[in-house]
Amino acid sequence: MKHLIFILSFFVILIACRNKNNSPDGIIPENQFVSILVDIHLADATLNIIQMKNANLEFTADDYYFSVLKKHNTNKQKFDKSLEYYSKDMVRYNKIYDEVLKNLSILEGNFSKKAIKTK
Repeated sequence: MKHLIFILSFFVILIACRNKNNSPDGIIPENQFVSILVDIHLADATLNIIQMKNANLEFTADDYYFSVLKKHNTNKQKFDKSLEYYSKDMVRYNKIYDEVLKNLSILEGNFSKKAIKTK
């Protein structure tokens, strides 16, 4: 009986660990999802700056998002499915966005350093 409990416990732990590390089929891996979100925020910022400078340009957010998704070899359906998947677990989703914000802060710091050097 002890052996059976041990074996069952082992399989439960094995399955739990496996499910935690592997996302379902069709879901963008977490680290790639972070990179996509960083690039989407950068695309949003770029679009806002362009629109402030020239309101007559016909760029849309969709144009920028498409280019970001293409850069990461994915599509809108897979991105939307992944967003829905990750947002169901708010602790995990917040962890993802903490990483996004950290990466954006690093990029901002690098940009600021370059701007100071060119002055």
